[in-house]
Amino acid sequence: MTRKIVGIVVLGLAAAALTGCATIFSPGPDPVEFGSDPEGAEVIVNGQSMGYTPVTLQLRPEKTYTVTFRKNGYEPSTVTLTTHVQAGWVVLDIFAGVVGVAIDAATGKWQAFDSRQQFVVLEAEDG
Repeated sequence: MTRKIVGIVVLGLAAAALTGCATIFSPGPDPVEFGSDPEGAEVIVNGQSMGYTPVTLQLRPEKTYTVTFRKNGYEPSTVTLTTHVQAGWVVLDIFAGVVGVAIDAATGKWQAFDSRQQFVVLEAEDG
């Protein structure tokens, strides 16, 4: 019976060593709020229409997003959502070991959006 318990503990420790802290504990998509002046602009994320302002979308910070705001009678406005590495995850990964650092770096799970709110003022088209 003790061999079985030791085997389970070793398997659990091996599984923990093969994953990074952020990969394990990161909650997943983050809410990002999109707004515009005037309201009602179409929000196009990476070429796909995702709704009209004001809108909150669930996005993964480990991915890259280009967002275009478009409304009839106004010039479109495009922004790129930027992210940063959260230092806390890096510190925890260093204590957990090199494998954790490599996994979190590869998955991008230690990234966070620089801002969870994007607001643009649309300029009227020259008529």
